[in-house]
Amino acid sequence: MSKRANSATGGARGARAGKQTGKRVPGRTNRPNEEAKPPRMRIIAGAWRGRPIVAPKGEGTRPTTDRVREAVMSAVSSARGGFDDAVVLDAFAGSGALGLEALSRGAASAHFYEVEGAALRALRANCEKLGCARGAGQGRGLRGPAELLGGPGAPPPCGPSTERAHVHRDDVLKRPPVHVRPPFDLLFLDPPYAYDAAEVLRALVGPLCERGGLAPEALIVYEHDHGQDFSAPPLSGVLDELQLSVESTKVYGGTVVEIMRRAAEPTAQRESAAAEEV
Repeated sequence: MSKRANSATGGARGARAGKQTGKRVPGRTNRPNEEAKPPRMRIIAGAWRGRPIVAPKGEGTRPTTDRVREAVMSAVSSARGGFDDAVVLDAFAGSGALGLEALSRGAASAHFYEVEGAALRALRANCEKLGCARGAGQGRGLRGPAELLGGPGAPPPCGPSTERAHVHRDDVLKRPPVHVRPPFDLLFLDPPYAYDAAEVLRALVGPLCERGGLAPEALIVYEHDHGQDFSAPPLSGVLDELQLSVESTKVYGGTVVEIMRRAAEPTAQRESAAAEEV
């Protein structure tokens, strides 16, 4: 019997063995209808520490790993002095892990923007698991029972008149949330890596700055790949235009995280104050 025949026979036997035992046969590929399981994720710290959250199924999103999220949150906490009273925008929310992590650590409120169906389902499921999904719906506030949020260092309790989490099924680049008050002071931007960072910043951060939706000294966390350089044109020019400065750049394998800060007294604000004095 030829080697080719032996190989074919062995492959057939292996396939049958796999079918009979239910085990994966080495060398076999996944069947077309087999879906890769989404990665396991959890809330790392705060009131919901250790609580599991789910990532969207499929390849439409790229969840930030627990390791990277933990490092990012540590850096933000150091730069901001903690998360207390933060008003958060999770602009390309996916599972909502970044915004939910901030809420768990004491943020006052968070707005989640997402357009992809599977990601929205995961986001809403996570809110339900964490007890903040009462009344969940498109563009509606999500409330959570106080008993899940109590204890030392816990976020402010939710109640009938307090909304801390808001899920929006909308394109944040086409319709930036410029009317949110108090203004955002912490932005998480984790768009698809194919998106041009200069265009994202101009389309989202620009209108927020112009219309009072971004607080002075706000922090902006931007996750991207190695293909975009924030220290060189055109991105460096966009940062100057928006009065943003890069405070730190961290590399985690193929992921790069920039932490930027808006000017303490933006030019437009200084000009307005000067006009009032005159």
